[in-house]
Amino acid sequence: MTSEETHRRTRFLRGVPLLLADGQLWFVPSPATAQTMEGLAGGHVLETLAVDPIYLELLRAVSEAEDRSERLRSELALIIHLLEFNYALDIADAQRILEFEPNSPALLQAQRAFHELACDHVQGFRRRLAAIEPRVEPRRKRSWLDALKRSLVRLG
Repeated sequence: MTSEETHRRTRFLRGVPLLLADGQLWFVPSPATAQTMEGLAGGHVLETLAVDPIYLELLRAVSEAEDRSERLRSELALIIHLLEFNYALDIADAQRILEFEPNSPALLQAQRAFHELACDHVQGFRRRLAAIEPRVEPRRKRSWLDALKRSLVRLG
């Protein structure tokens, strides 16, 4: 069995531990870490999820899920994206750490942890937006949102 530590990227952020199917704790960025615009590690500015269009789209998918199946898929996609931020994983690695026995207590525990973490990320992002919005005049608010949309399209 490969150790979680051997897959860490140089930008690894300890964040939130998740007990995955291989029985090891794997770490994903916390909402506060993921949504910080800048961070320093060894003198280098960290890549951030705060402006990552995929991360933002996954937050939207989680918050707009219409049923349990869609919610579980969206939450799993977000967790995979967060794992990929911290770890260099190939498909076999991802399958090994995320493939639980169907209906097992470990699967149910992981699903609860994934749900709580996904909700924390969505709520953290909403709080960040709420902190920005009151300072924006209503007339300028629309142009700020349009600029954000254009930036996200350009990054994608």
